[in-house]
This record gives sequence, structure tokens and C-alpha cells, in this order.
Amino acid sequence: RKSALENVLVSKENLPFIIRRTRDISDEVRTEAYNVLSEKVGLKHLTVPQRVALIEWGLKDRSQKVQESCKKMICKFWMRKYTDIVTFLKLFDITEFEESAEKLIRLLIKTGIEIENSDEEKLILDLDEGDIQRLKKLSMFKVPFEEGLTPETALFVRIQAEIISSSKCLSFAEKDEMIASILPETQILCTFIEEMSKQKDLEDRPIVLNVLQQMMKMVCMIDFSEESSRNRLVCLIKGILMNEKAPTEIVEASMRAL
Repeated sequence: RKSALENVLVSKENLPFIIRRTRDISDEVRTEAYNVLSEKVGLKHLTVPQRVALIEWGLKDRSQKVQESCKKMICKFWMRKYTDIVTFLKLFDITEFEESAEKLIRLLIKTGIEIENSDEEKLILDLDEGDIQRLKKLSMFKVPFEEGLTPETALFVRIQAEIISSSKCLSFAEKDEMIASILPETQILCTFIEEMSKQKDLEDRPIVLNVLQQMMKMVCMIDFSEESSRNRLVCLIKGILMNEKAPTEIVEASMRAL
């Protein structure tokens, strides 16, 4: 099966069979299947469910070799044709597959932050200088809050802040500086939350609901040392909790934010 994969001429007809080999009982066959998909199949030739499945199967595989092949596919081959992270994330339908998109974003940002100090990772993923610079730039992408948030940008910046906060490669001062540079000022975040939480029929507006959920999760990483900002946020959250029509997801996110 491995030899067949090594010599396969990929077509629309046999692509589903190649993807199926990523679930083969042999570690070597699964690894080779990811190598073939990396080198011979463009991201746009895969459906959204196929992209998501490859991420889920590869990153959770019991074999380290398969995991590495999957990471290489994402960080080297998939990202190589996309300089805009927002355009790239739209290929994964974040509102439908948020959990998988989160794994994807975590991998890209974490690799971009830590790659500078990991020669072994560079070799494993076979990254050239262009790949490395692309990942480093992506890891520090600053979401333009003034243009509004989308499910892609909201999820990205929330995960970005979480990874920076927990990184072992950065000092406390570096973490504070980086988080301050990517998250909005407290009052701006409060304004976003207030405007979105007041929109009608939130439960029927999945995009708005998704963005609002991400912003509520960001609250835990914002500096609320200023009393006026802290009081404003508490009032906003209390207002959401007192709203009988507030969707369950937002109520739960609000409770965690408190």
C-alpha cells in the first residue's frame, strides 16, 4: 500500500482513496498518505470536511511520525500559498468546525513563536527560511479591531493571546508587551461586547454569536486594573445575565468571565 501511494498519479477519482489511507493500520502508510496529500494535492482540491478530517486525524494520531507529517502538510505546504491568515481560515468554516480550526490556529501560532529556538523542529518540518518568516509573521499578526471582527479574526486573536500567555519561551515582560499589542484597549472591547450583546435574535445569528463568545473569552486576558473599565465590564455582564432572551452560550461565557 505504501509503494502504491509513492507512485500514485492523483486524480479526482482516486483522491478519496488516498485520504482513506490516512486511517490505515500501518504507521508508514498513514505517514506516506499525508506526504502524498502535501506534495500532490492542493488545499482547494479538498472539501471542507476533508480538510477538517485530515487535521483531526493527523494531529491526534498515535504515531509521532504521522503527526509530524500532518504538521508539515499544514505549516509548509498549506500555508505556503496563503499570506493572508483570514483568507486561509475561511477555508475551514470556523462557525461549523470551531474545535478543529482552533487546533489549526494553535499549531500555526505556536510553531511561529517557538520555531526560532528549535532547530529540531525546523528539520522535522523541513522548513526553509521563507516558511519560517511566514510563520513568525503569522504568529504576530495584529487583528484590525477598528475594522470589526469576524469569526476568523475573533478566534485567531483569542487563541493568539492564550498561547502567548502560556508560552515558556517568553519572559513575563515579553508576554505583557505582546498581549498589549494584539488585544484591544479595555474600553474598546467593552464597546464591542455592548454593541453585539444588544443585537436582537442572537440565537438566530450564528456569526454574531460566535464573535461575541470569543470576545467574552478574551476578557480574562485584558488588563482591568483601571476601576472605571472594570466597573463598566461588570455592568455589561450583569446586564447580559439578567436578559431572559440571552442565548445559553453567551450566559455561560459571561459566567466564566466574571
